[in-house]
Amino acid sequence: LLFFVFFGLYFKKQKKKFFLYFGGTLILAFLFFLPFHLNFKIFSRGIGVVDFNTPLRIFIFLWGVPLFLTLFFFLSSKKEKFFLMLLCFSWILVLLPEIIYVKDIYAHSFQRANTMFKFGYQAFLIFHLLSGPLFLGFLFSKRNFFLKFFLTSFFAFLSFFVFSYPFLAIPSFYGKNYQGLNGFLYFKKLYPDDYEAILWLKKSVKKQKVILEAPGKSYTHFGRVSANTGLPTILGWSTHELLWRGDTEEIQKRKKDIKEIYQTKDIQKIQKLLSKYKINYIFWGTLERKIFPSADIEKFQKIGEVVFKKGKTFIFEVSNAKN
Repeated sequence: LLFFVFFGLYFKKQKKKFFLYFGGTLILAFLFFLPFHLNFKIFSRGIGVVDFNTPLRIFIFLWGVPLFLTLFFFLSSKKEKFFLMLLCFSWILVLLPEIIYVKDIYAHSFQRANTMFKFGYQAFLIFHLLSGPLFLGFLFSKRNFFLKFFLTSFFAFLSFFVFSYPFLAIPSFYGKNYQGLNGFLYFKKLYPDDYEAILWLKKSVKKQKVILEAPGKSYTHFGRVSANTGLPTILGWSTHELLWRGDTEEIQKRKKDIKEIYQTKDIQKIQKLLSKYKINYIFWGTLERKIFPSADIEKFQKIGEVVFKKGKTFIFEVSNAKN
């Protein structure tokens, strides 16, 4: 967004400010993210040409409102260059995944998934930031009254479906179980003991401590401790980790180490692994019992202490990893 603000300065003939602000922002952005730039490894396999496209009816369904906004721009009396630049950039973001995609781990049928998501999300934001000024620009233009009445009425009709989406989508997914915007309440019913344990962590742990929990597949309840507390864990959703990193070497290492901590009876080996990952807390709950049914958790009391217990859910603070 700053990028477009700077170009707004450029179009308004304030070129000195443009180069000063734009150049300064680029330098600061690079410096602030220098650790990322120094360590980032590109895992994609290049760019591919798509071999199937979005059906026209689906495309219009997704981008019908932005199409109307673009029409409003060209029918307005005053055509701001800044708005034109934003519109052009947004449509490039929308249309580019219809031509090329970034190759990643996804299979052929999902080849465009990430490319469309990353590009389309940005386009969606820009289009809807423009919706107010473009609509009002057309509404107060000198166009024929009946044309304005017809197009604005139809746009209002389309907008009704946009605004009705949350009222229809949320009940269709949750049914009668919708409990508001708190996305963690559902957990209380599914895993009541784990729920209380996570609340305890959120209340009691102030610093960024490392927690150990069972890893699992994407779009499951695994990783729930880290996700609902913000505490870092050793491994969450392995498929997402693969997507971000491009190989399974580190993932498999961590899976093996986590399994070792939970299942081995060798205290020295456990302590070595706890030290390796700087683990502060070990979580033992419903999913851990499911994945590691033969684990003997009494061994954790030899290297730490129980700081939370409810039902069959435990949290161990590891004594050798305290800060």
